[in-house]
Amino acid sequence: MGVEIMQKLMTALGLFMISSVTWAGTAPPPQPIPEPATWALIGIGAVGMLLARRRK
Repeated sequence: MGVEIMQKLMTALGLFMISSVTWAGTAPPPQPIPEPATWALIGIGAVGMLLARRRK
């Protein structure tokens, strides 16, 4: 379906269509990805908590 036909259909149905989007602002800085050592510490902590819970 062509863009013109889609615009006419959406107008007839009382809807609207965004044809182009621009971004004038600045994007937030990307979040850092945790290093493998961080994941290892989280995993060791989780295993330790599970073992401590089983001992009770």
